[in-house]
Amino acid sequence: MAIRVFDKFFDLPQEIRDQIISYLCLLPNPIQVGPTVDTEIPFPHDLLLSHPLLYAAGSAIFYEQNRFILNLRGRPRAALERAICDGTPWLLGNTRARRRVKYLELSPGRLGNVFQSHISPAVADMILNGSLRHLKLVLYPTSTDKVVFNHDAVDAQGRRAAMTRRDDAFTQSKPFKALLRLLADPDLETAELFVDPIHRDF
Repeated sequence: MAIRVFDKFFDLPQEIRDQIISYLCLLPNPIQVGPTVDTEIPFPHDLLLSHPLLYAAGSAIFYEQNRFILNLRGRPRAALERAICDGTPWLLGNTRARRRVKYLELSPGRLGNVFQSHISPAVADMILNGSLRHLKLVLYPTSTDKVVFNHDAVDAQGRRAAMTRRDDAFTQSKPFKALLRLLADPDLETAELFVDPIHRDF
């Protein structure tokens, strides 16, 4: 039996080609990125390296239609900061790649000097010089927040007062103001800020 070969793919209308390619480039779940993430970004290398036209169409779909999550929580803080500051290869460290991302959810953990000097400028560059148009920032409580909130020796009013003082100081910090500048960027089409209920007075 003769093998039937379809060799007219590039003769198809672009809309149909993109629909076919999207089955290989779109992932059902958000893509986790970060300098210490255990798994590699599931980039469809074999497909995109097979032809320049496939690379152009497929990479655009991959970066612009998938959702990326940068979670800087839950890892040893010192190791994470070393990886960011030492130039470990990762998405935000790759200028060309990060500028193609359209959807990003960022959970920065503690907003400190590393966020202000490395993460915030990279995300700002993604907006100003790249394709980032949808940004969601998620602020979960740090371990210190949980200690203040759960300490049994302090009454509820005292705990809330302590948390309020921490939040007031937090909102006046330079890293937090850098975060707000990201959310206020006029080039964003959507900007969301999720704050854990532990900071309900925030």
